[in-house]
Amino acid sequence: MTAEQHFLDLISSTHKGPDGFIGSEGYSLPSLHDLARYDLAEIREGKVNNLEFEGRCGSGNAVYVPKKGLIRKAVIAASLKLENSCFVFDTDLTLSPKIAAHNSNQLAIFSGGIPTVGHGGKLVLTMFGKNQTFFWGRGSTTNGTQIQLCGDDRYIIVGDDCMFAHNIEVRTHDMHALISMSDGKQQNYPESILVEPHVWIGPQVSFGRGVTVGLGSVVGAKSYVSRNIPRFCVAAGLPAKVLKTDVSWDRKSFAEDGTYLHLQEMAKAIEDRTRTSDDW
Repeated sequence: MTAEQHFLDLISSTHKGPDGFIGSEGYSLPSLHDLARYDLAEIREGKVNNLEFEGRCGSGNAVYVPKKGLIRKAVIAASLKLENSCFVFDTDLTLSPKIAAHNSNQLAIFSGGIPTVGHGGKLVLTMFGKNQTFFWGRGSTTNGTQIQLCGDDRYIIVGDDCMFAHNIEVRTHDMHALISMSDGKQQNYPESILVEPHVWIGPQVSFGRGVTVGLGSVVGAKSYVSRNIPRFCVAAGLPAKVLKTDVSWDRKSFAEDGTYLHLQEMAKAIEDRTRTSDDW
């Protein structure tokens, strides 16, 4: 299956992405109605609708961009190994992503609906492996995030209405092998990362491979997330530990009436994927 067909299947709800949740409650997909499709190879060195393409690529790569153009510039830098991949940019996307894409069957989706006030929107995404999925949910913001998606058949998913601060690093791999001296086997293969909806990530936070951060939670500045963070808590530290439970957050300086009720309803509708054998 090509990445473009993967995306079309997501849109038609015949397949909801990794573990079956993209396109469901809290992980909103763009609509193709106001998007124009282009073959990436036809753009070559140039720009279309405020999307810039650098480098060269293989065949079968599709991009979807707003017919009226992107609000901010997006860049795709590709290599010849890129083929059968798909990149989707929603109509009201105010991020300014730069994507380095280097393999086959890669899928990157940037949903829109992002507030423009106070958010620089810089995001750098590097995709190394085959059959990878990157998803950035509707209404999610960042002031500066570096993302490295390593390993075949891996994904990084950020749900709707998340708030990432600046100098944040998210990686599915440690980038260098950790080897057991008893049998020579590698101990740190790439693992996917999930950030559930309405999560606030403070500045200079780093993510370890294979972690999930639960709905409504807050991760404090300069923390390292090395294992799953439960829902509705504040976690911080090196490594991050739960400091406070049964709390969440609001984008406003003063909480709006009904925010917590909305989050309670969302929690009922979205499967909790933070639970593991080493629960807090």
